[in-house]
Amino acid sequence: MSPEVDAIILAGGEADPEIKEATGVRNRALIPLQGKPMIAWVIEALRNSGVVENIIVVGPQEVLDLVGEGVMKVKEAGSFVENLNAGLSASQAEDVLVLPTDIPLLSPSTVHEFVVNYRRRKVELAYAAVPRGAVEARFPGTRRTYARLKEGAFTGGNMVVAKRELLQRIPDIVSLSFAARKSVLGLARLLGLGFILKFLAGRASLKDVEERATKILNAPAAAIVLEKPDAAMDVDSLEHLKAVEEALASRENRG
Repeated sequence: MSPEVDAIILAGGEADPEIKEATGVRNRALIPLQGKPMIAWVIEALRNSGVVENIIVVGPQEVLDLVGEGVMKVKEAGSFVENLNAGLSASQAEDVLVLPTDIPLLSPSTVHEFVVNYRRRKVELAYAAVPRGAVEARFPGTRRTYARLKEGAFTGGNMVVAKRELLQRIPDIVSLSFAARKSVLGLARLLGLGFILKFLAGRASLKDVEERATKILNAPAAAIVLEKPDAAMDVDSLEHLKAVEEALASRENRG
């Protein structure tokens, strides 16, 4: 079995109104950061991870025109599900990594760790979770949405890796999972009221989440805990954009 996966970047979607006003850029993928569009940072991390074979960008033509060579370009089809299916159809890989365009701090080592642990767990789908302590240690005071489990509080890591054929069967569930990472109501819709009541009572664990996801998918699923916060730092507010700009400037100065 090849250790490599195909990566699908979903590069549609408009930026937050405050970000649009501050940057003059409408599409999140094209927000300028240290002289490069946001999506370029994500592509660079994937290329240098050592576990990604092909990079597939699904987005509007203005994004596809700027991503350069060395990636597969797929014109966006409409909804999240339609765009995901378009990306999946462009891949021939057994396993695919699906991620958004607005995580420019993503590091090659985090991508590598996530995919390697997916292989090690021998599941058909894995999703990333990042401890609150890891985020707040690196980005103190930054507001994010957390779910409290027995092991502690976690936020979503904005990545899913799975069997391509499984994702083609469950695009609606994948869509819900991305949306639910920031919504308790969305999480309830995805995981069910019974689980949410257990969660609200503080009795749910990571294993409970995995077992519930496995039942919903009818396929083995796992939560992969990433101790570095880079995958969790998506840019959906001006506050997040400023934090990311500072982090990238610091990274470039060290480099």
